[in-house]
Amino acid sequence: NWLFNTLYEFPKLKSEGLLAKVFNGWRLAGIVSAESGYPFTPLFNANWSRSGVNGGASLVDRPNLVPGCGPLILGSVSTYFNTACFTHQPQGTLGNVGRNTLRGPGFVDLDTSLAKDTALPFLGERVKLEFRAEIFNVLNHPNLALPNTTVFAGVSVTEAPVSTAGQITYTVTSSRQVQFALKLLF
Repeated sequence: NWLFNTLYEFPKLKSEGLLAKVFNGWRLAGIVSAESGYPFTPLFNANWSRSGVNGGASLVDRPNLVPGCGPLILGSVSTYFNTACFTHQPQGTLGNVGRNTLRGPGFVDLDTSLAKDTALPFLGERVKLEFRAEIFNVLNHPNLALPNTTVFAGVSVTEAPVSTAGQITYTVTSSRQVQFALKLLF
């Protein structure tokens, strides 16, 4: 994870009057977030090992990794990982794929805000009007969720991988959003 935030207050004009009211009091802020992807594990949708782990629930057994197969991560939305690199282990045994051996898509986000405070002395000494413009996901970058991790249904040794294995069907952030606010501070 890497986070960086900044706040910059623009220099103030020394003059008084209309120009100072328009150009003084501006602030620019930004937050950049970058993360590597979360780890995940390819799984069976059945208790293929007959281990009874987790009360015999599905989605706990892991398949075998095909030796020399690669690359594991393909990176596309329709096929994020290579399902051909996994195979059934003998029924009643545990697979050799380790827990959390694959890494999902990364995350990048830039949020900014522009704000201005304007003193309103006719309402009192400390009264200010604040204008804010905020933009979330400025770059409109699609941050993808983890793919479907179910590789096999666990029906038979000869079954093909599940058709939705490795597919990413949603994002974890929304698209670019802009909002404006006007606030009275006293």
